[in-house]
Amino acid sequence: QNVKKGAKLRDHAILYRMNAQSGPIETYFARAGIPYKIVGGLRFLDRAVVKDLLAYLRLLYQPSDRVSFLRIVNTPKRGVGAVSISKFLDWNDASEKDIISGLLAVEEADTLTARAKRPLLEFGQKLHDLQQEIDGSPAELIEKIMKSTGYEDFINDGTPQAEERMENIGVLLSEAKAYVDVATFLEEMALMSSTDTTADQQVTLMTLH
Repeated sequence: QNVKKGAKLRDHAILYRMNAQSGPIETYFARAGIPYKIVGGLRFLDRAVVKDLLAYLRLLYQPSDRVSFLRIVNTPKRGVGAVSISKFLDWNDASEKDIISGLLAVEEADTLTARAKRPLLEFGQKLHDLQQEIDGSPAELIEKIMKSTGYEDFINDGTPQAEERMENIGVLLSEAKAYVDVATFLEEMALMSSTDTTADQQVTLMTLH
C-alpha cells in the first residue's frame, strides 16, 4: 500500500490481539526483507512449542542433528538423566551412527544401564516410524509427531498457558501447509530465524489488549 513520502519503517506499527497472530506477519516480513521488532513478547520462531516441533522435524530430516536431539530427548519427559544422555552420545559418536540409528541400537551400549536404555530405545522406535513419513506433507508430519511422542498431551495440559501454546502450533501448521516437502519448509524456517532484527529501522509488532 501507499506510504506517506518520507515515512520510515520505525514510524509504523502493527497491532494484534494474540501473540500467535504475529506468525504470518513475521513470515511475510521475512520473505519481503522488512526488519521488525516485537514489543513485549518473543518472535514466533523463538516460542518454545515452535522450537520443539521444528527440532523434531530437523532430527527426522537430519538424524545426526545433536542440538535438535538434546532439545527434544526429554520433551516431554522420558526419564533419561543428563548423565545417561551424555554417555549415549559419547557411545554413539564412537559407533559413528546417526542418532536415530544409535537409539535403535542402544542395547549395544555397554556404558548405559538397562533402565536408561529402555526409554532411549522406545524414543528411537518412535522417531524411526515417523522418519518413514519424511517425504510427505510437513503439516501432517507435525501432527503425527505431536500424537506419537505424547507432545500434544504434554503442552495441552489444562493450564492457562495451554491455549496460547495450541494457538502457536495452529499457526505453525497453517504455515507448514503451504509447503509440499519438509526440506523446503525447514529451509524457509531457517531463513526466518536468521533474519536480522537489530537494525534501527524496524516495523514494531505488538499485542493490543
